[in-house]
This record gives sequence, structure tokens and C-alpha cells, in this order.
Amino acid sequence: MWTREQVIQSIDAKTNTFYVLDPSTGKRADIGVVRDAGKAPYLRTHADGRWNNNLLALNQCPL
Repeated sequence: MWTREQVIQSIDAKTNTFYVLDPSTGKRADIGVVRDAGKAPYLRTHADGRWNNNLLALNQCPL
């Protein structure tokens, strides 16, 4: 299992790409790193040319 920090490092290094699929439409949304001034970097999905919140709509993975 990847941590958020590992995913951010991997995206930044361009060694992997990550995405989610909408279960109802099968549409892909790529995951990117957002860097707001004064805040820690975080992950967010990007689809249809804009940032969106597809990650928040997913069920949490059981550990």
C-alpha cells in the first residue's frame, strides 16, 4: 500500500501515474499534486480540464 507522501514523490519524479475510475461511468480521472502557498502538497483528481474531488467520492480502502 502506498502512503500519500510516496504517491506525491512518485508523481513528482514522474516514475508512476495514478488515476481513479468512476464506478458508474468508467470515466478516468488522473491524480495530481496540488501545491497551495503555505500549505503541504496534497493529492487531487484532474478530469475534463479542471481539478475536481473524485477522491472524496471513493469508498475508503480497508487496511
